[in-house]
Amino acid sequence: MWAAAFGHAGLVQLLAARGAHLDARGSRAGRTALQLAAANDHSDVVEALIERGAQINAQDLEGASALMLAAEKGHTAIVQQLLRAGADPALRSHRGETALGFATMGGYTPVVRVLLAGQQNGAATELLEELSHEQLVMLVHQLAAALQVRSCCLLLGCWCCSGWTADTSRGNRPCRCRQC
Repeated sequence: MWAAAFGHAGLVQLLAARGAHLDARGSRAGRTALQLAAANDHSDVVEALIERGAQINAQDLEGASALMLAAEKGHTAIVQQLLRAGADPALRSHRGETALGFATMGGYTPVVRVLLAGQQNGAATELLEELSHEQLVMLVHQLAAALQVRSCCLLLGCWCCSGWTADTSRGNRPCRCRQC
C-alpha cells in the first residue's frame, strides 16, 4: 500500500508478483493502492497496477475513485491514463461528486478539458483545447441549461447546490464557478 503511495513501482511489481492483494484497503479512507498512486501522481505505479488487474473503478469509503482523486489534484496525465484503461468518468461519490466536478472545483482546466473531450471526435477535442477557463465554465453552464439541470453543480456533481451544508472542518468547499 505504502509502496504505491510513495511511487515505488519496482516494489509494487515485486509485491504483486508474490501475490499481494492489489485491491486491499489500507488507509483510513479505505483507499486501494491504485487510488493512492493516482492521488500522488505516480504514473509508473498506476500503470503497473492496471497491468496486474487492479480494479480501476474501486471506490473508497466516501465513494471516490482513482479517477476522482487524480482529477481533484489536477493530475492530467494520470486522468488520461485511467480513462484509457477504462475508468468510468460518470461514477459518482457518495455525495454525488464526479471527476469532472472535482476538476472544475479545483480550477484544473487541463483536466476539465480531458474529461469533457472523453470519447469526442478530434474536432471537438481541438475546440476544447482552444477554450479558456472562463469559456469552459460558460460551456458547462450552457450544457446545464440545455439539459434543463437546475445548476452546473448538479451537472458536475458538486455538493454546494445539491443540498449539502458547507462544513469546512471536513475539508468541504463551495463551488468556485460563482455562477450557481
